[in-house]
Amino acid sequence: MIDERPGVTVEPSVLRLTSGASGVLRVHVENSGSVDEEYAISVLGLDSRWVTVAPSRVLLCPGGHATSDILIALPSRPSPPAGRSIVGIKVASVRGLPSASRVEECQMEVALAESAALTVRPSIARGGGSGRFSVDIVNEGNGPIDLQLHGDDPESAVAFTFSPQRVQLAMSARASVHLRVAAPRPWSGAEPRRVFVVHTTGVADIPEVTATFVQRTGGSTALLWLAALLAATAIAALAMLVADILGL
Repeated sequence: MIDERPGVTVEPSVLRLTSGASGVLRVHVENSGSVDEEYAISVLGLDSRWVTVAPSRVLLCPGGHATSDILIALPSRPSPPAGRSIVGIKVASVRGLPSASRVEECQMEVALAESAALTVRPSIARGGGSGRFSVDIVNEGNGPIDLQLHGDDPESAVAFTFSPQRVQLAMSARASVHLRVAAPRPWSGAEPRRVFVVHTTGVADIPEVTATFVQRTGGSTALLWLAALLAATAIAALAMLVADILGL
């Protein structure tokens, strides 16, 4: 019995791409049947918006050969997950005969592209000796990320406590981290505006984010306590003086 299925060869066997890049698969088709056949060429396992087939149909006499180029253009975002996946190249008889069709497989390997977005809320917070913020992290890459959070200020006066400091996120996942900042509180003068940045290690090229901690001075509170103490001392002294006078 004659095998009517077309001969199909795909080059390369592994197509290596990065997010936002494109590559070409070359498909060689041979009519192994005994009659003229028109074949439709399509791609299985990929978003059709990423694929251009030229030509998408070939008409071959018995023993005839044709070549079709498949352009695969990956978007920058969202990108398919990093790693290898199976891509099917379907060469099907336009007459709809299963016996005159074939699916040949190849592999597509997408390189890991780590990326994340940081946001600090609120951008400005007021407090005394300490202030509280939230750091929102979104994994915008095509694979898992493992990063650590850090804070810096120009005067090295602020202490940073992230809960947690290490964050691990799957693709497209997000997390919110609590941030406590603390600095020595001045007793008087203008309220310090302590500008600081939050940045990461473990994932390259994540832009740092700036926020501000405005500290209330402790002078007004201290003066109130001092005035109250002086008033209490004065009242006690006056009471003792009155008692001495009445006792005479």
